[in-house]
Amino acid sequence: MARTRTSSEDPMLGRLLRTASGLRAGGISADVLATYHHDDGSRPFAFRRDGLLIDPEGDARFVPFDAIEDASYHDLALLRGDKRSRKGGERNSGVLPLRLVDGEVVALPLNAHPEGRSERLTIARLIEQRACIARAK
Repeated sequence: MARTRTSSEDPMLGRLLRTASGLRAGGISADVLATYHHDDGSRPFAFRRDGLLIDPEGDARFVPFDAIEDASYHDLALLRGDKRSRKGGERNSGVLPLRLVDGEVVALPLNAHPEGRSERLTIARLIEQRACIARAK
């Protein structure tokens, strides 16, 4: 049986778990570093060292970080929507669109908080960083 790494042994896992989000250590296999837990009880995606697992508990689809062209971290329309949500006290959309190199857009569902706080920037930043590192290799 493979041993799960701890955050002190794996810098990426430590970084993921220091964020205030739905990410929790581990997942369905030893190569999953962290799994995103949605408020509705689902687990829509998981982080591996080399990419994301979309729907890890269902029809798992692996998306390598170097196949992600844009994680919507710098998307001005989404930033403005997040800002309006925070000012108005309304829930934001709770979706993180990822644009892949082949043009496909994958929408990751995120927790939407009543006070307008979004996890989109936190998760998008982590994905963006990992994608930049993967493309640089």
